[in-house]
Amino acid sequence: MKKLFLGLVIGLIGVSVVSAAETAAPVPAATVAAKETLEAKVTKAGYQVKKVDRFLGGRRVQFMFQGELAWIVEPTGPVQPGKWIWVMKWPGAFADGTGQKDALARGYHYMYLDDWTHIMNDAGVKRAKDFYEFVTGSLGFQPKANLIGMSWGGFYSTRFASSYPECVGKVCL
Repeated sequence: MKKLFLGLVIGLIGVSVVSAAETAAPVPAATVAAKETLEAKVTKAGYQVKKVDRFLGGRRVQFMFQGELAWIVEPTGPVQPGKWIWVMKWPGAFADGTGQKDALARGYHYMYLDDWTHIMNDAGVKRAKDFYEFVTGSLGFQPKANLIGMSWGGFYSTRFASSYPECVGKVCL
């Protein structure tokens, strides 16, 4: 019932993270296998991979980004090229109610940058923009971030979205 209610609220206010139309064209496994690995792309961009493990069912690559822990979780469902969500704070918390697991199942990559150092002051917003540029530039993800934020994550999301509206597709608070 809780998921249904949240889905109705999100649907009514138009801030859904993914839509059915965005899940229509999965990439064939042969195409995915031929691409450069996520670890190789992160390393090639000059960042050190710290650990590879699992998170919410997906394969997670953890690395240091400008002195802070960052990570990317690969989708659990057929990959949607370039599609991604960015959970701004409390990764995994509220995962069922905010669509994090659903996004992974629908082929979205899951990004996270752990920046408590700046708490989205001007330096934190700049670091978030640098991370965005790394994700969209070096890694080749689409230029519109789909932000998810609860509690402090809501503050982070609105701060980033208000500073760089051209970089944001959707926001789920």
